[in-house]
Amino acid sequence: MLEQQAAEARALLADLATLGVDVDEETVELTVASETDLAGAVAAAIVELAGAKAAAEATDALIAKLVLRRERQLARDERIRARIAQALGSLGLRRLVTPAGTVSVVAAPARVIITDEAAVPLNWWRQRVTPYLDKAGIRAALQGGQEVSGCTLSNRADTIRIRT
Repeated sequence: MLEQQAAEARALLADLATLGVDVDEETVELTVASETDLAGAVAAAIVELAGAKAAAEATDALIAKLVLRRERQLARDERIRARIAQALGSLGLRRLVTPAGTVSVVAAPARVIITDEAAVPLNWWRQRVTPYLDKAGIRAALQGGQEVSGCTLSNRADTIRIRT
């Protein structure tokens, strides 16, 4: 049993290494040679899971911050453009050549303003929702004995639950 656990531990650590986890061959051999059983290798994998989840959460937080930053930058862009247009307009200029670039005042295209959405005819509405399959509903129907064309249930492999 210990030999089988050592083989599984070695395989698990090797898999972690292929996933980019900092586990070198020497660490794998030391782990197995020091009679570390599968529990030690699984513990290392659990630590890696926690790190991966933390990295994903940090990425989500960074994305949210970057979206806010983008919105601020776009709003700043609009304010600067409006201020330049105001300055040129107050001087009666339609064009100004500068070392950084040429600014020209041009007529802006008409902008649609919706005053009453409920009054807009249906032919002007577009659907943005992407259809998706209700897998939970399909699973419940199949488990209840109902036949769903194009669908079947499969036996999935066991999974793990980790509590820390």
